[in-house]
Amino acid sequence: MSEIFRRSAAARYTRPGSPRRIVAALVVVAALFSSMTMATSAAAATPATWTLSQTSEPASGSTVQPGDTISYTMTVSDTGDSGVSGALVQADLSGLLSNATLGTLGAGAVVTGTTLTWTVPTIAPGGTATLSYQVTVNAGAYGVVMTSSVTPESPGGSCTTAAQCTSTLRTPGWVLSKTSDPASGEDVTPGDTITYTLTATNVGPVAVTDAAAQDDLSAVVPYATLDEAGLAAEGLSYSSTTHLLTWTVPTIPLGGAVSVQYTVTVDPDVAGVAITNLATPTVPAGSCANASDCTTTHQVPPLPVPDLRIAATAGVTSVAPGTSFDYELDVENVSTLGAAGTVTLSDAIPSTLKVTSVITADTGSPHWQNCAVAGAAASGFGGVLTCELSGDLGAAASAPAITLAVTVASTATGESIGNTATVCWLNPADPAAAQQCADSTAVVTVVPGPSTPPAVDDGSLPPTGASAAQSAWLVLLALAGGALIATGAVLRRSRRQGSS
Repeated sequence: MSEIFRRSAAARYTRPGSPRRIVAALVVVAALFSSMTMATSAAAATPATWTLSQTSEPASGSTVQPGDTISYTMTVSDTGDSGVSGALVQADLSGLLSNATLGTLGAGAVVTGTTLTWTVPTIAPGGTATLSYQVTVNAGAYGVVMTSSVTPESPGGSCTTAAQCTSTLRTPGWVLSKTSDPASGEDVTPGDTITYTLTATNVGPVAVTDAAAQDDLSAVVPYATLDEAGLAAEGLSYSSTTHLLTWTVPTIPLGGAVSVQYTVTVDPDVAGVAITNLATPTVPAGSCANASDCTTTHQVPPLPVPDLRIAATAGVTSVAPGTSFDYELDVENVSTLGAAGTVTLSDAIPSTLKVTSVITADTGSPHWQNCAVAGAAASGFGGVLTCELSGDLGAAASAPAITLAVTVASTATGESIGNTATVCWLNPADPAAAQQCADSTAVVTVVPGPSTPPAVDDGSLPPTGASAAQSAWLVLLALAGGALIATGAVLRRSRRQGSS
C-alpha cells in the first residue's frame, strides 16, 4: 500500500491531463483492487472452527430408576476469531427412546424418528450456544442401558473426545426367586422342618444397592412356627402383626447373586391344610420372572380317620318261647387310612333274652377281651354285654366275631325282639377328636311253635313247615291209620263168612 501512495504522490506533480498522470491513476486503482482481493482471499482461507459437547443430569455413568427425568444439554463453542454461522448438530436417540419418552425440546431442534437435528444459531467470535432436551425413563425399564450421542454435521465442528459427545445412564435390574426344602409341592407332616431360600440375582448393567423383598407368611404361621433366632444377622425382620418377613438385600454385584435362608417347623396338631407363601420385591428394579418362581406350597395331609361298622345278625327270623338261638356280632374298620383305638363293644340284651354263652377268639391281635354281661335279672334275663378290643383295629381290618347264645323267655309271645349292639372308638392320630360310635340291630319275631331259621336261597324246594319230629309222628299216624283200615276189612270179611 505504501508503494501505491508513493506512486500517487508522484502523479500529482505531473501535468494535469498528461498521459503520464492518467497512467499513474490507473496504477493506483489497480493496486487498490489487488490489495482488496488479497485481503478477501486471506479471510476466506480461515474458516470458522467450533467444538461440540453434551452433558446430562444425572451425569453420564449414573444409575437412574424408571420414572426419573434426565436432562441433556448440547453446547457449541466458537474456537476461532470469526464466529460460527449455519452450523448443524445431530443427536442419535435410538439408544434412549426405546426405554424413555422425549419431553421438552429447545428452540431450533426437530426430531425425525430417533434423530434430533439442531440448527445452531449464529455465534459471535468466542461465544457459545446451547440446546437442552429432557426424557423420562419408562415404567418397567429395569436393567437397561440408555445412550445418547451427538455429532457435528457441518464444517469446522468437532468433539474433542468421544466421551464429550456421549451420555450413558443405566437402570438396575434384579430377579427374586424362592425355593424350599422339601421342594414346593411335596407333603409335610407335623414336626417337619421347612427351609426356605430367597435369592436375588443381578440381571442389570450395574451393581444393585438398597434392594429389599418381603415374604408373606400369613398362610404359614397359623400352621408352623417360625425360627426367629438369627434373623437379624441375616438381614431379616419379622412382624407378628402383618406376618411379613422383610429382607434387606445386601449389594448385588454386577453379574452376581445373594441369598438368605430361614426355617419353620410344622405344628404338631396340623392336618388337612396347605402351607403357602409368596415373596415379592418391594424396592423398584426387582421382579419375579414368574409368580411360581416366588411361591412355595406344602400340603399337610388330613389326619387318618378310622370308620368302624358293626353288624348284628340273628341265626333265626322267628322263635318260639322257651327256645334258643345264636346272635353273631361282627366289627370291621372300613377306613383305608386310619386305625381305630380304644375300641369297645356293648349290647343291651332285651329283657326277654338270657345270654347263656359268649364265644370269641381269645388270641390274635387284636382280640376281644373282658367280655361279660352285667346288670341281668336274677333269672339271668336282660343285662348289658360289654367287650374291649385288646389293641388298635387297623385300616381295612376286622375284629374276631362274637357269638352270643341266647334263650327266649317262655312268657314271650307275639312280639318282636330287637337286639342292638354298639361299637365305639377313638382316633389315635387325633387325640382331640371325640369318640365315634356305630350300631346295628337284629330283629326276631316270637311265634307259637318251633323257631324258624332265616330263609336261605340255595335253589332247593321250599320247606313244608314240618320239623323232623313232626314228620315222624305223621308217618306213625299214617301207619296206624293203615293198620286200622286193614283190621276193619278183615273183620268184615270174617262176618260175611260166618253168616254164609
